[in-house]
Amino acid sequence: MTILSDTLHIPGWTRPLRIPAALPLSHADPPIAIAGEVGAWRLPFALGAPVAAGEVLAVQFFGGRNNRITFHTLQCEHPDESGYLAATDPDGQPLILQPGGRPGTFLVTVPHALATGETITVSLRARVDPVRLLNKFCVLYRPTPQALPPTWTEANADQLLAACTMHVLGGALHHLQR
Repeated sequence: MTILSDTLHIPGWTRPLRIPAALPLSHADPPIAIAGEVGAWRLPFALGAPVAAGEVLAVQFFGGRNNRITFHTLQCEHPDESGYLAATDPDGQPLILQPGGRPGTFLVTVPHALATGETITVSLRARVDPVRLLNKFCVLYRPTPQALPPTWTEANADQLLAACTMHVLGGALHHLQR
């Protein structure tokens, strides 16, 4: 357990069940969200495979039965409003984001090839659900032409390129007295 301050402790990390062992896994900066509150995070996605120039990838912030905790009002058009998302390449250059057809999913266009291990960073400012959850994950993946996956299983795990986790702390458990 890492101590962030005198009153806040960050529980240890475990790999979410739906994230394959071979997939790169990073942690958000800061690594926690407070349930029900607005916050800002940088989500680094270290690529587990090369990405071709012009490829369109997807970022899933929530969706399906295995990734339920939501960030409210996500959008990529109005930087001064809540829910704003932005993405950058390893050199800090902006990448084009657009809604991905499902709530909680956005598409990111990669203009130049990226190698395994390079990082796409997504910045996020939004309110998180008022529910405590350790190891809440977001994923970067290759969408198929057929559909965006509603949930992650062994059958579609090969689409995953990277994952990023955070702990959502607080909620009803936050107010218990010792």
